[in-house]
Amino acid sequence: MKRGIHPFWGLLEIVAVFGGFQAFNWMVGPRVGEEPILILFTWLLWFLLGAYVIWFSPAILHKMPKQKIGWISFSDGKRAGSFRQSWKMYASVTLIASAILVAHAFSIHSNLIESIQLNGLLIKFGGYIFSGIIQAAIFFGFILIRFKEAFSHLFSHYSRTVPMVFTIILTSATFSIFHYPNPELMIITLSAGISWSLVYYLQPNILLMGFSHAILGTLLHQVVQLHMRIGPFYHNPELYVIREIVPGLKQLIGNLF
Repeated sequence: MKRGIHPFWGLLEIVAVFGGFQAFNWMVGPRVGEEPILILFTWLLWFLLGAYVIWFSPAILHKMPKQKIGWISFSDGKRAGSFRQSWKMYASVTLIASAILVAHAFSIHSNLIESIQLNGLLIKFGGYIFSGIIQAAIFFGFILIRFKEAFSHLFSHYSRTVPMVFTIILTSATFSIFHYPNPELMIITLSAGISWSLVYYLQPNILLMGFSHAILGTLLHQVVQLHMRIGPFYHNPELYVIREIVPGLKQLIGNLF
């Protein structure tokens, strides 16, 4: 098998992909609902981004097997990241974080049970399953793995702990910055990013990561009732790209959130 490109190129990929997405989000995102051509452009951009992150970069440029980046099947047995090996670690992190969030919600909402809307909870969780897997593929299957490969090469003569620490810190920082300018969410995602990055570094599994993200994200939004908008939508929550480009979604959500 031919060797992939040098691992250091992965750092440039992170800057290009993350920077490009943020530029689109801030410059084009708030105007997507104004013109039909922008909706088409958004779908095209997301398709190209997905193809690059999921297929072209790992398979063509870096020559990575899909299991290495976290696309694990039930037939992968006992390898790192397999469901058999990793589910307990993902479940532990998710359960502990869920307990903390629910306890916090009860401490700040006197009528918590009455305030939870079941329809909103189910719709949000369904959407988060989809977006959680996408974010897992981008932040952990792509960004974390690129950091891991680059730092493993750079610190090849050091303990394995050194590249792991650098990878976890930079991945969690990137994950937190993505949620700018929401200060509460940036703090939460920084701490969650550290835990998730450690788990993913040891046991890469995109589906389990996405499911964990879906559970905790839903609890944050629907139970803790945290303001979750980020980017240019933080101060303008009525403007939201997903609602504009997915047919029927705006009507489905209504005024639930």
